[in-house]
Amino acid sequence: MKKNKFTSLFLSLALCLMLCVSLFAGCTLVTKDMSKYYSAVVASFTYDNNEKIDITKKELITAYNSYGYQYVQSYNMETSEAYKLTIQNIIDTKLIVKASEDLSKENNGGEVLTSKEKTYLWEMTFETIQDNLESYYNDINNIDTSDQQEESSDGVVSESVYQPTAALVPNGDGTYNIQLKKTTKTEMESHTFWSSVDRDIEKQNDLDALYLIVVDFVRDNPIYSQAYNKYLNEAKKSENGLNLATDNKSVFERELKRIYEIIYENFMVTKYAESHQTLNSSVTVANILELYQSKVISDYNKYVTENSSSYENDVLSNVGSINYFKTQGTQFFYISHILAKFSDEQQSLYDDCMKVINGESDKYTIGEAQGLIEDLYKNLTFPVREKNDSGDWVDKGKTKSVEAVMQELELKLATAGDNEYLKAEYFQEFIYKYNQDDGMFNSTNNYVIGIDYTTPDEEAGTNYTVYSNMVDSFTDAAIELYDQGNAKIGDVYSEQIRSEYGIHIMVYEGKVQNLFTGIDEKFTLTTSDIEILDSNSARIKAGEDKTLFDSLFDELNSDRYSIFESMNLQFLRDEVDITFYPDAYKDLT
Repeated sequence: MKKNKFTSLFLSLALCLMLCVSLFAGCTLVTKDMSKYYSAVVASFTYDNNEKIDITKKELITAYNSYGYQYVQSYNMETSEAYKLTIQNIIDTKLIVKASEDLSKENNGGEVLTSKEKTYLWEMTFETIQDNLESYYNDINNIDTSDQQEESSDGVVSESVYQPTAALVPNGDGTYNIQLKKTTKTEMESHTFWSSVDRDIEKQNDLDALYLIVVDFVRDNPIYSQAYNKYLNEAKKSENGLNLATDNKSVFERELKRIYEIIYENFMVTKYAESHQTLNSSVTVANILELYQSKVISDYNKYVTENSSSYENDVLSNVGSINYFKTQGTQFFYISHILAKFSDEQQSLYDDCMKVINGESDKYTIGEAQGLIEDLYKNLTFPVREKNDSGDWVDKGKTKSVEAVMQELELKLATAGDNEYLKAEYFQEFIYKYNQDDGMFNSTNNYVIGIDYTTPDEEAGTNYTVYSNMVDSFTDAAIELYDQGNAKIGDVYSEQIRSEYGIHIMVYEGKVQNLFTGIDEKFTLTTSDIEILDSNSARIKAGEDKTLFDSLFDELNSDRYSIFESMNLQFLRDEVDITFYPDAYKDLT
């Protein structure tokens, strides 16, 4: 069977995710011998069919320890308020789960879960047990989990490929519709099933089978034996005084059911959110045009009418948030690159040599220092990554010389002919295959350089002023590549660029400029302009197929769904009678 890391199973509601915090940390919650105390009802609500749901003190304490305490620490709430809000969150989750179950029954012929969903949750319960055992193992052996995570991710680069959430569809009469698209696979759709038969943890035979799989896993991996025993003992302690069977099988099967219930709850919440997010999007072409117009006019007023002095710095530091760019003065452009980076040892030697060259050290002669630096650059190579079945780029321990990578890039770009955006896409692949600059991975925008030919820089002795957050050698090469605006997307700087970080291979990726001309405070768009917002020239990055249309739609859709979500949750609350019993938990406050 294949073990998938149980990372972020559910993405919709933070309150539901937080219920699982203790689970992922190792499920170490321990209940004292106070069964009546913990079974006290702190709140209840009743559906129209008179079905009553009680919230117990144990549920409240578990939720509060998982996330409720943050209301006090982060938002300065009174403790009593924090506990009441925690109870409300528990109730909200139960309401959404019930609504999700009702919706699922409508879609599944009266069944809440399909056989595939049942098997998925059964498998995820086991995989969560594996994660919990690993957490216990790390705790027993004093293994720093954060360091372990850093080590496991070393040499692996995950590429986030944007999947459009909507498509622009012409009607043939000059108008357009927006068609929603299913973007990414759900966790279940991405899951690799390993059970040879359908499973359902609600059936005793399948629960027994799951328990045996756990036992077999520990037997086949004896390093987890101590972790399993600790896990089992803590599960037993949590049930002291509850008059339940204490044999290992019974105790651990109840733990399996406990984990399953948490996974099930979050799964149903996510299903509900996904179904309604698809059904309730009401973003129109007019909405998108109106939003873009307002953004452009706002920036125009800020940088032209009000003449904000922060313009150059804003473009350099946060170009993705700006929707109007001045047409006079500083010309900004995008640069992409891959870096063959010095190792820590090489960096240390480079720094020592530069101190000698700058007269700050006599460790070497100047000639020796210059020779050592030259050797460092000559011996630099790129790590070679290969894409695995999961879409991650994995370092396989291979290397490639800078010259070989440049030659490979030149041949690859030549196959794109005059298609500038295809060249940019090809270079994007090289970023994940070779690059060692973390800032280039999954970045919203490429690096930005600015040059103002109308303002000489007397101190630098140039007939222009440069705006850049990059090192000098990188900036100088970028300006040369820009060629006073004559560069084309996909143009590569002809030489290796040396800096204090290593060697760069640089590609030009277009001007930072307005999508429309003649912009002023009365800027307006017509319906046909929506095509421009969804064109290659409106790409957020030249090498990625995400346009302004995509960005604007996602923003509007997210905002509108948040409104719907709040209104829908209030509707669900209004459908039930909720009663709080503060005396039942006043000792906690």
